[in-house]
Amino acid sequence: AEKICVAYEGMERFFPKEKIIFTGNPVRKDLLNAVNERVEGIAFYGLNANKKTVLVTGGSLGAGSINKAMVRWLEKIAGWKDVQVIWQCGSYYHKELEEQLKGRMPENVKFMPFLKRMDLAYACADLVVARAGAGTISELCLLGKAVVSGEIEHYLSLGCDHGRLED
Repeated sequence: AEKICVAYEGMERFFPKEKIIFTGNPVRKDLLNAVNERVEGIAFYGLNANKKTVLVTGGSLGAGSINKAMVRWLEKIAGWKDVQVIWQCGSYYHKELEEQLKGRMPENVKFMPFLKRMDLAYACADLVVARAGAGTISELCLLGKAVVSGEIEHYLSLGCDHGRLED
């Protein structure tokens, strides 16, 4: 290859420095205005503007580890009076979770398979819980959002209690 486009600095340890072009990761154009769309996001998702909002997402298909953690924490989340949650469980998991949680979904949780307007979900989020994918990390850096992210499956397999959001 004559040129190699990279998303992150420091790639000269993997590629010849003279061939590297730093381009970054592409992000959705609609995210550029998301920081100014909180009011629209609150209205779109039917949220309370006076509460803090946590966005929980595992991507369009979902993430089993995030969903398991959410199921485990639903009772505690129900007690969070000043916090609301947008939980995007993913289309792959939605039907099963909907049946499993019938009648148990707290009022402060908006549960859905897919987010039609990710820009608005990000706009109203005070904190984002997400998988550590390169695209997601780039989007969250662009927006300057607080995030809890990482290899969640690894921590769950170790039995770690990493869901201490109320702390």
